[in-house]
Amino acid sequence: MLARHPFRRAAVALWATLAMLCGARPVLSATAAPLAGVRLAPATPGAVRFTVAVPEPRFVRTDHDLGYDDLILDGFTTVGTPGRPALPTRVVMVAVPPLGEVRLTAAASDVVVREGVTLSPQPMEDREGHLVRVARDLAAYGETGSAVP
Repeated sequence: MLARHPFRRAAVALWATLAMLCGARPVLSATAAPLAGVRLAPATPGAVRFTVAVPEPRFVRTDHDLGYDDLILDGFTTVGTPGRPALPTRVVMVAVPPLGEVRLTAAASDVVVREGVTLSPQPMEDREGHLVRVARDLAAYGETGSAVP
């Protein structure tokens, strides 16, 4: 991803989901208090490198009839479009220089595939702020046919 920002102070938000390791707390500088799971690597000319450790996942069965599971990653929040799979997300803010190119690369390591897991659909929020269960968006789950709420 290549990003250019016209302002003197900018930040790049790195979203972490299941498939990505980068991505809700700011990283202010190398001298700031350390963030849990974020490790700053030695700087190189023109580059800042860091690692975001993803904790061991926990799966919590939320609907025994439909077989839905919540994916819990400590330090991550679950966000998404209602009806689509609820994915854990983490944002790491990184200060960037006022001029020049900014490049972002991410790499996953120790990838594990889990069979037989259907992630719970992201609920929607009603006017009072309560979470309301919604039917799965079948296309987002790679399925066709009728959805069961």
